[in-house]
Amino acid sequence: MDGTSVIRKPISDISTIEELVVAVQAHGHWVLQDQYENTLDLESMSFTRAVITDSLIVDRHHNGGIVTIRRDDRYLRANNNDQIDMLAVTHGLWETFRFFEVDLVRDVMQLMRNQWVRKSTGKIADIDFSGFENEFLMVDGCRVDIHENFPFINYEKDLLKEKGSAPNSIIMHLDEWKPEEFLLYNPVVMYAFFGKGMISDQFRVSVESLFEIGKFQGTVLIVTNNSEEYVYGIINKKYRKDIKIFYMNAIDQQDYVDCRISIFNKKFIYEYQPFLYIDLDVVIDLPIKNFLTKLVISDKCSAQVEEERWVTQTPSCGATLYADDSFPIEDDAGFNGGVIGIPSFQKFGRYLRAADVMMRKYMHIHGRKSIPYDDQSILNFIFRKFDIFSGDLITPRTSVPAAEKIDFSKNDALGFAHFWPCIYREDRSLRMKNYLSILRDDDKPDVLI
Repeated sequence: MDGTSVIRKPISDISTIEELVVAVQAHGHWVLQDQYENTLDLESMSFTRAVITDSLIVDRHHNGGIVTIRRDDRYLRANNNDQIDMLAVTHGLWETFRFFEVDLVRDVMQLMRNQWVRKSTGKIADIDFSGFENEFLMVDGCRVDIHENFPFINYEKDLLKEKGSAPNSIIMHLDEWKPEEFLLYNPVVMYAFFGKGMISDQFRVSVESLFEIGKFQGTVLIVTNNSEEYVYGIINKKYRKDIKIFYMNAIDQQDYVDCRISIFNKKFIYEYQPFLYIDLDVVIDLPIKNFLTKLVISDKCSAQVEEERWVTQTPSCGATLYADDSFPIEDDAGFNGGVIGIPSFQKFGRYLRAADVMMRKYMHIHGRKSIPYDDQSILNFIFRKFDIFSGDLITPRTSVPAAEKIDFSKNDALGFAHFWPCIYREDRSLRMKNYLSILRDDDKPDVLI
């Protein structure tokens, strides 16, 4: 549809399901309707006529579900200028159509709107929709029958029931029978940005490094108590279209840091996959897409393991919680919460929601300030208790530049440079700015993390 008229479009040019015309059968005849059940008037070819008496006859043909649509001796035609009329007296190629179920088209559009990582290769799949009208797609060069595959999507959506978001994974059978799993790739990077002053400079540098050096393509979620005007005033205009601001009121330290836990209970977060949290004092110093595709197929959440820090002994890594609720643990190495990767909320969401509930209940019993290092302790405890953590993905990609180091170069880049507050304190912003300047001016070829 184009306004109130009917036109022909390839599925790749359709942005919403509301643009589709629906064929409805009633009392032995057919009518064409829009998504609001307004009926197409065949004289004006619009949906706006007050009283319509027209009805259509659909003739089915033997060759693969092809139909013709007629009123008396006139056939519906999609002519060569993409307009639809009712003028043809005989039927040929321009007068033939194929019906698709609305749910099937909706699922194909969901597939089309997003990128998908093929789990067996770790690469973003190449999906060609040009064969849709002939009931097939091409996925990584392999034919996929839409009728045999897309019930898998419907089935998984019914199971998930997550606010209408895309399924986090689908299985399609390539070349008629070869099963392959594809994971939704709709990445989001989250910052917790509370207050003003020096942290505003850190925030600016980190976001600019994410887009410029990290070449990030996705959504940046900013959880903040600052106004949209203030936040957008810091961010370069060309990046604002990719920014989503989520306001949270913050009064004390627990608000500032534990928002990283409470955000896990927000339904909108389930639209994204994978999820990456980054502290404001982190500079992204290599392109990030290769890392994110590795994250989305990972079976564990990840962060940077800290040397000589243990969940069972170190307060900053959950020892306080572990003392009250110990459990068998083989590897109790603690991790830093400055960079945290979560492959999928639809896979790990229940553990993260458990972290939020546990935090609220523990604070209610023991006091609001009873958990040392707040969110970092909570996640260390939860990730280890449910065995959903591995540092293998983020630890080798994270550097902590030494305080005395001044001769930064791109040779130092691992992916994430974390300017820890305990090392840099007041001069973090300046060090981050200097490093980003070096990264911008360095013409060394990009390396994938």
